[in-house]
Amino acid sequence: MSSACAAWAVPTGCSRRDRIFAMRLLLLLCLSWASLVPAAEPAAALRYPEDFFVAYGKAEPDLRVELRGDAEGVVLHARVLSSSRPELEEDVTRALLGWRFRPDREEGRPVAWTREIGFVFAALPAADAPARLKKEMRVFYPEGKTWKGADPEILLEAAVAADGEIKSVRVLQSVDPELSLAAVLAALRRGRACEPAQREGKAVAGLLRIPLVLTTLPAAVKRVMPEYPLELRKSGNQGDVQVAFTVTAGGEPRGIRVIESAHPALERAVVEALGQWRFAPATRRGQAVTEEFSMRLPFSLQNAPLSMLRLTAAEPYALSGELRFPENLPEEFRYDQPPQVKLAQAAAYPFELLAEGVTGSATVNAVIRPDGRVQEARILNATRPEFGLAARAAMEAWEFEPARKQGKPAWALITRETKFERSGRDAPGESALRLLRVLKEGQPDIPGLADLDALPLPVHQPVPLRPPGSRGADIGGTVVVEFFIDRDGRAQLPRALSSPDEGLAWAAVTAVSRWQFTPPLRGGQPVDVRASVPLEFHPSVAPPAGEP
Repeated sequence: MSSACAAWAVPTGCSRRDRIFAMRLLLLLCLSWASLVPAAEPAAALRYPEDFFVAYGKAEPDLRVELRGDAEGVVLHARVLSSSRPELEEDVTRALLGWRFRPDREEGRPVAWTREIGFVFAALPAADAPARLKKEMRVFYPEGKTWKGADPEILLEAAVAADGEIKSVRVLQSVDPELSLAAVLAALRRGRACEPAQREGKAVAGLLRIPLVLTTLPAAVKRVMPEYPLELRKSGNQGDVQVAFTVTAGGEPRGIRVIESAHPALERAVVEALGQWRFAPATRRGQAVTEEFSMRLPFSLQNAPLSMLRLTAAEPYALSGELRFPENLPEEFRYDQPPQVKLAQAAAYPFELLAEGVTGSATVNAVIRPDGRVQEARILNATRPEFGLAARAAMEAWEFEPARKQGKPAWALITRETKFERSGRDAPGESALRLLRVLKEGQPDIPGLADLDALPLPVHQPVPLRPPGSRGADIGGTVVVEFFIDRDGRAQLPRALSSPDEGLAWAAVTAVSRWQFTPPLRGGQPVDVRASVPLEFHPSVAPPAGEP
């Protein structure tokens, strides 16, 4: 019986009925106490990490155990594979049951897992400098969970590896098991969130106590739903957009970042609508605080007009279908499951060719790494050189869920044709064409930023990406991009006025084509405005990613 329960005694001198009642009450109290013990706290003679801890990088651990867990990360079975202390095997395996780890993931979903872990029977080595968090760790109330009174505080103790990753967590202080679980999961998801402990100038494993105060999530109080782009609806295209942003203490969204987007037109619609949302801000200790927030918005044809339902709903850039590879394709690029588009970037229509009404196409192939980033993109053919440069720059900015081979992320080689047309799903849009007509006619003059009531505020401003691989790695300098901000705040018709390298120029133009602002105003009325911006590129200091 635990020490907490042993502190209770059944009174003597009572009737048998009273003694039975007291024993039942004692048992109930013991069970209630046990139910409050967090899952990360071993209920065995051995304590973690005072008596044993994970053998971080140790070649010959004192104990090697095979653990099997469920999709929630909870250990369900522990089996000793090797041990130098047989007398302690049972205590260790009993202590491990109920621990929680980050589960494996397949196709983005948590699944049951099996792994081997080594342990050492000793206290963690003393350190000259303790481990510390790189930034404040916050924990949010689970969805639907409320708390009366002051926000509760939770104290965690984390085992931090020499690389700064949080390997395991236990709860030292908490008032609620559900909140304890939320805190443990939040800590484990942070990964390498710490500066490791130091001993004699070297990073070593160590313990870190983490005090946490729970925070309420921001809640939307004003929603403006994004408009489904007509051309995508006509094409039968649907998909999701995932965004992350900061909700200020005043409840306004700031610093919108697009994490996933099935099509650039969907991205623009979401950013434009989200700028009008308002939130009840996050609170901590009763005070409104600035907090990060993310959300996913779906675009579906389920509620589209009947005239559109005859079309097949599909993601605009889905890379699927029967897998056929050229006979000369290297084996490392032959995958079982194709990569899927995570973030699509439209090619910026070359300004001069659009103004002249020139249409055409370009075909580009791209090598996609196992992390979903583009390693290299090459122009295979193009009806005009500018189309090829624009298509390549756009492909270099794409992000993917990587291809999979035998269940693991793999390299992939894809080919895509980009069409440059003045109408259709991927065309520049009516606002860009209207601005071209205004420029051609010369009346009225398009004002500059100095003519506005106030400078437009950036709502979405992705940073230009340096071309991947070795191309342009040793080139730095400033690219000056001219563009227009239309009446809705969208960047239109970007072009490079000066640049030290054409690859950097197209990378800058491609990024600016995604920018969005608050609508520019003159005399209180929305207007189009001309703007320019210098974008600095620094020479790459890191070597290019290795070939497969």
